[in-house]
Amino acid sequence: MATATDACGNVSVSYTDEITMQCNTGSYVIIRTWTAEGCGAPASCEQFIFLRDLEAPVFNTACQTEFTLTTEEGSTCPADATFSLSEGDEIGLDDTFVVGGLTAPSLAGCVSDNCALDEEITVTVDDITITHASNCSRIFSVTFIADDGCGNDSEPFTLIYTIEDNTIPVFDAACQVDQTYTTETGGVCPADATFSFNEGDEFGVNDVFSVGGNIQPTLAGCITDNCGVEDDFIIIVDDITVTDNGTCSRNIAVTFIADDGCGNLSESFTFNYIFIDDTAPVFDLACQIDAVFTTEDGNVCPADATISLSEGDEIDVFTGWTVGGVSILPLQGCVGDNCTDEGDLTITVDDIT
Repeated sequence: MATATDACGNVSVSYTDEITMQCNTGSYVIIRTWTAEGCGAPASCEQFIFLRDLEAPVFNTACQTEFTLTTEEGSTCPADATFSLSEGDEIGLDDTFVVGGLTAPSLAGCVSDNCALDEEITVTVDDITITHASNCSRIFSVTFIADDGCGNDSEPFTLIYTIEDNTIPVFDAACQVDQTYTTETGGVCPADATFSFNEGDEFGVNDVFSVGGNIQPTLAGCITDNCGVEDDFIIIVDDITVTDNGTCSRNIAVTFIADDGCGNLSESFTFNYIFIDDTAPVFDLACQIDAVFTTEDGNVCPADATISLSEGDEIDVFTGWTVGGVSILPLQGCVGDNCTDEGDLTITVDDIT
């Protein structure tokens, strides 16, 4: 309170206030004018009262979020991802910004202050740090500082935005192979046909492989991906299924899966390699017989001569037969084949004249 004295007697003291907001200088000013009235002329003086807002705004930690934005949700590829703000930029609480092509929520409701209204608060981008920058992911760590307009700065507040490629690569169906190899065209026997990789093996799109000794085209150009670079693709041999029809044919079904280098696996993609034995067995002409049996040698009369086989009979190379009661040696050693063992060959009596 102000006091005053007067030589003539009592003095009454009163005041009036003029209030000025000066938040931009950190002050709220009351200009108080004191007036003393006694017997003589009134006297007055001014008092300046400065109320300073020294309390910084506060971020709500519930807003401190680690956002994950994915290509499946429409974000750009990590290598292309950018942040629409730069260090030093200032925004309001209602302003949005863009991360990896997607609009991020504003900071509305994330900052409180003892004195300032939301529209009076300015948020400054204090720092942007990019880590794990690759074709697979990119992380933006963005630190904000809020100013209440009175020069009071909040503690730093960091939001983390992770851009991830979670889109699977795709095989081009035009590359799907159903390849047939025959022995007549130089293919190996079905039983000898193998695949140069094993299940679980991994190779690149530019690596060659072979089936039954036949070099296959690489898978370059057979896979597309939203973000990955072809040279980074990994091809996994997911399954090899071999189906045999004895020694006559073999089907090798090979299933591949592509990994774009980010752990995104394609749908399975199957190639079929068929090996067929189409080469006929061959008789050895040295085994061809023109035998003459005479009654003088003890053989039966011609009219009584018979053969123990009939047309359509099937025998193996170890089975003999008789003609006119005379035993004929089996055909062992007389037939050769490119793929079938002699013991598995079947001899058919085609004609008896």
